[in-house]
Amino acid sequence: MVPPCTNSSASSYLPQLALLSAAALWGVSFLVTKMGMEFSGPFAFVALRFGAAALILGVLLRVPLLRLTRRELAGGFFVGLFGAFGSVFVAYALKTEPSARVVFLAALYVPLVPVLHWVLFKRKPGRNIWAGVVLAICGVGLMAGIASASADLSTGDGFALASAGFVAMQIIVLGEFSKGVNTKSLAWTTLAFTALVAAIFSIMIGEPAPQISNPTLFWIIIGFGVSTAYIQLAMGWGQARVDASKASLIYATEPVFGGLAGWLAGEVLGVADIIGGLLIVTGFIVGAMPSNSHYRRRFIVIRHWLSARFGAGRYTGEQFNELP
Repeated sequence: MVPPCTNSSASSYLPQLALLSAAALWGVSFLVTKMGMEFSGPFAFVALRFGAAALILGVLLRVPLLRLTRRELAGGFFVGLFGAFGSVFVAYALKTEPSARVVFLAALYVPLVPVLHWVLFKRKPGRNIWAGVVLAICGVGLMAGIASASADLSTGDGFALASAGFVAMQIIVLGEFSKGVNTKSLAWTTLAFTALVAAIFSIMIGEPAPQISNPTLFWIIIGFGVSTAYIQLAMGWGQARVDASKASLIYATEPVFGGLAGWLAGEVLGVADIIGGLLIVTGFIVGAMPSNSHYRRRFIVIRHWLSARFGAGRYTGEQFNELP
């Protein structure tokens, strides 16, 4: 018989550190993508990036290609389709906008996921989710200059916001297809189809061939492949051990790392960018907090326990069945 795991400080914090490292790498990737755009078109860059990640994951996980199920292939295609456009639109945004700004706007997929869940599957979000969405939208308004004299979004802002929508759909579709499949195989097919879709569109729109012989682009692609492979493994391992709400809160630090990376690279953050970014991050945190019903359940359990322990027997045994 296997003894139960103990909650040592090391075992309890390692999964959270794994998720935090994944969020940090995704945030920094915005700045690296901006650098890669100097040597490649957006679609070609995404194809190279995800192709390298698929190759590395395939070697590490030894995915049995001949035994992939239809659900794994279909899931990989649809998740990869949304993921490809989400990544490409971020790349287009980074061609004209600072990475610190794009990382905040594109990270709006976090509050968009519960909203789209409600629209598509009638899963109504809690009040904390609505509060987080309102805070995030206010932050976007500040960062996009809606409060200024010209209330127009730039083209780059539009691409970043569109990317948030595609990534939100990618997360929702992934959640639906990940049930009852081999998650390692699904991760590989997602990366492979993302690379394939991006490559097809790169050829269709006539993008120039990427300067793959350039050492800078070559090492960016290699680094991206390794980091994306690590991100997939860290997220899978970490979320198997961390509560979903806490994982969401950890992922919410992604734009913070992206903004910090842009600032360290010499990009200037204005007052509106800083305040807007703080509002967006605050919205993420509020949205990731447990709903009021969670606290209400906790309060009722504690009240019943105290009454049964120290009271006159008003709340006993079977009363716990009345909990909502």
